Amino acid sequence: MATKITRDVIESFLDCRYKGYLKLAGEVGSPSDYEQLLRESRVRIRLAATAKLQAQHEEGQVLQRLPLTLGVLKRGVPLLLDATVENEEFRLCFDALHRATGFSRLGDFYYVPVLFHEAERPVRKFNVRLEFLGQILGSIQGR
Repeated sequence: MATKITRDVIESFLDCRYKGYLKLAGEVGSPSDYEQLLRESRVRIRLAATAKLQAQHEEGQVLQRLPLTLGVLKRGVPLLLDATVENEEFRLCFDALHRATGFSRLGDFYYVPVLFHEAERPVRKFNVRLEFLGQILGSIQGR
């Protein structure tokens, strides 16, 4: 059985509990045409959103593809892209983390998770996934 919970496992579980179980167990299936189309759409959306967010910030204000540690968060940059947190139980990737004002273990700021998605409005599964990522992030930053 696979030992780490990933975003793919969480997303699969929210679609179907048994599918989530199979992903966690390391089972691999063939994606349907629709699932493949959604993946391609999400890649395009991710690239477009990343480019747009980077354009809104000056050079040096955005960190990318870093392991998410307390030290990285304490740098206090306005935006983190593709940050990954990993421990014995899970390996989760955040699309982005946006700095907000308020008290936390980091100082007078904290980070809010951002997810890129193709839907115009968030659906229940999206909110649950965002809440889960927020809980993980909150445990790191103390908020």
